[in-house]
Amino acid sequence: MESDVYVNGHKVITNKWYNPFWFECSTYLNFDDTDEIAIFVRNKAISTRWYSGSGIIRPVYLMGASKVNISLDSIGITYNNLESEYSSNFVTTTVSGNIVNSTVSGATVNLL
Repeated sequence: MESDVYVNGHKVITNKWYNPFWFECSTYLNFDDTDEIAIFVRNKAISTRWYSGSGIIRPVYLMGASKVNISLDSIGITYNNLESEYSSNFVTTTVSGNIVNSTVSGATVNLL
């Protein structure tokens, strides 16, 4: 229901409810040493008439990205003509997102 994530003793994010989340943690990493990621979960109240359990019940992934990457929270997919194109088995799809450049110089990006 609610969780706090710490990286090397620094609280990085609090997540509420049962939704997926991600966060940037590179500023808290020890690149030349061991790192510790701690997740504390709380189930503060009975939330359903069934036992909802507590703890981490979904897969957890540690993702790495280069200094030039696509921001995960910026990805959007839309189907503006879905209703009229649906019967043709081909639907015009628009994918959008933001490219993040964490370097001090420009970068060339190829999208395939």
